[in-house]
Amino acid sequence: MISGSYQVTFSEDKDTSRLDSYFFQEIITLQKADFYFHDLKEMSRSQINYWISHGYIKVNHKTVKPSYKLKLTDQITWEIPPVLYPEKLIWNDYYEDEDILVFEKPYGLSCHPGSGIPQVTLAHGLIERYGEGTLPGDAFRPGIVHRLDKDTSGVMMIVKNQRAYEIIKEQWKEHQHLRIYEALVSGVLPQDKGIIDTFYGRDLSHPKKFKVIEDNQSNSKTVRAKMSYTSKSVLTGQKKTHKISHVECELHTGKTHQIRVQMAWLGCPVLGDLLYGYPLKNFKISRQLLHAHKLGIFHPTTKKWMEFTSLLPKDFTNAIEKVKSMSQQNLN
Repeated sequence: MISGSYQVTFSEDKDTSRLDSYFFQEIITLQKADFYFHDLKEMSRSQINYWISHGYIKVNHKTVKPSYKLKLTDQITWEIPPVLYPEKLIWNDYYEDEDILVFEKPYGLSCHPGSGIPQVTLAHGLIERYGEGTLPGDAFRPGIVHRLDKDTSGVMMIVKNQRAYEIIKEQWKEHQHLRIYEALVSGVLPQDKGIIDTFYGRDLSHPKKFKVIEDNQSNSKTVRAKMSYTSKSVLTGQKKTHKISHVECELHTGKTHQIRVQMAWLGCPVLGDLLYGYPLKNFKISRQLLHAHKLGIFHPTTKKWMEFTSLLPKDFTNAIEKVKSMSQQNLN
């Protein structure tokens, strides 16, 4: 996030008393804030209005309207995401029509800007592909109704118009869709098949983490998180006491980091997940081995059920082969 503050100063004869106009003319144009942007021309007034309306830009620490009339005693403060700019991506499409785009998201690509160092995201690519302001939803998450973590690969969908956006959002709300993932995890699951249904919330001891909340700790800030899993196979690791499992997970809710958190809660963290798991000696992995394998929806116009399947990427299949090779060496 980009934060800062500025004491209002202006001449009474200048037409800069509206907050949205003032912020653009006096703060951004005159570079009185350390904003990260590709080109000043890429910043639109609608983006500034979005920041103001959603409380990213405040006056006297209060959320106001973009049309708020500033006074000389006012203090403007801001804490806003980086500005989106068009950036070309290499697309691997599965399906596209006037309502939806279904495609393969590679690992290493974030869905939208967040805190930290500015980087190219899926949202930047969508702006380049479809143009600014053409997709529905959040200005910084254009067309995005669900997301995958940066280092999770697999099939993903964006929605291209407001009507379809509302329909798909309702499907997500009512859980009328299918999302199946595959993962390699450390250890062996307690059962070959099972359902994990827990309370879920932020880990207050770590700003980036979530955790399973035990029943007696539940409060108004927790939610239910549910998924089912099936152990496809157990792959013996370097030692007989250490095993690696190939698991299929179906999400019944879609909480941030849900599979990663609930697998770690079972004592079987996703391989390569350094946030919720641990590194394995002599087994180098560049990311968490979690892949969005299948996505199913009712098409927003035809109402027909559609399913899209993404094959396991090369780094995932290479990891499986490496574990099998290590197992064979262990037997020799």
